[in-house]
Amino acid sequence: MFDAFRFRSAGRLLLTGAGFLLSLLCSPQAGIASTHGFSLNLNFAASDTPIRKTAGLFGERIWNNLPSDEQGIERELFADAFGDNGKSPANIAWETSGIGQNDGLQVPNPDDAEMMSSFFQSPSRIELNGLEFVVPPHDGPLNYTVLIYSFGGQEGKEGVFNVNGISRPHIDSGDFDGTFRAGLKGNLVIFPDLNDPFLTIFTEGHAPMNAMSIMYCRPGDFNSDGMVDVTDLEELNQATKNGSTDWQYDINIDGQVNNDDVLAWIQWSKGTCIGDVNLDGVFDSTDLVQLFQVGIYESGDTATWVTGDWNGDCVFDSSDLLLAFQEGCYEAGEAMASPAETVPEPAGALLLALGLIGWFLHQRRSVVPSCD
Repeated sequence: MFDAFRFRSAGRLLLTGAGFLLSLLCSPQAGIASTHGFSLNLNFAASDTPIRKTAGLFGERIWNNLPSDEQGIERELFADAFGDNGKSPANIAWETSGIGQNDGLQVPNPDDAEMMSSFFQSPSRIELNGLEFVVPPHDGPLNYTVLIYSFGGQEGKEGVFNVNGISRPHIDSGDFDGTFRAGLKGNLVIFPDLNDPFLTIFTEGHAPMNAMSIMYCRPGDFNSDGMVDVTDLEELNQATKNGSTDWQYDINIDGQVNNDDVLAWIQWSKGTCIGDVNLDGVFDSTDLVQLFQVGIYESGDTATWVTGDWNGDCVFDSSDLLLAFQEGCYEAGEAMASPAETVPEPAGALLLALGLIGWFLHQRRSVVPSCD
């Protein structure tokens, strides 16, 4: 069944993907609930009172409530686009050995109780495709994190979740108080940094699947002008320095806004690497010339990404150069196409790094980093 499902759906996606992308080019301020960004949220074995407001770790608003009687039926999914409802070309089909129930859950959010009150029993198999068409166009590769909510009310029972060949063991916590916890004995199983347009998920042992969210790294076009460029990068850089809690800047979806999001924007949203200050897709001598023409190396003056602050300490110094050359893409042609690919570090680049750092260290003077 699943082989046929994949073939039919892939053909239709080629026809419907472009229209959906246009429909999602919306302001990050859209929506009234979730501010996370773009996601697909699945409530398995939904009852007659499905999720109606917000549920899950990020308070997602748009949920696909999948009743038990739709097993084996290919179904299109709705996406959560900053809290707005958008029909997507992504599809799902599933098979499960049965439906389980957790009755009488008393937690602060009724929708969380609904989400965790029923589940697909193990073994189950789920297939999704069209995941590359859910977010608007951006320069970097596809990247998302899968969150599987798992609670079967049987403390200590063990099972395994497998997502695209990656396995995670899990032990049922036996209790749900409304708090979501990751870890071996938690109720949340996390698969980060995935980039396949298809997902194949199966479970073994005792591995209940109550719900699942596919959380996309943000496209990074903060001013909604249709371009991912230096204006967006500097806005993000300023947000991290100001301690922003606006989750549109949480590019790597870890619940925090910090320099890790700047690095994620560089890698995922722009598709380049550390050191590429002019954002042309490569880190080369042109970037170094541009940097040192500014003249603030080891000066203590406040720096941003385009003036050499790559590690988020607000100044341009030897630690930034070390970080860039350690990534290994200096003059390596096109910058990294995928974080899963390791770009060889050229011997010449390493020697150049050592030479530059040695020369600049000779001229350095003691400074106190400041973002003021």
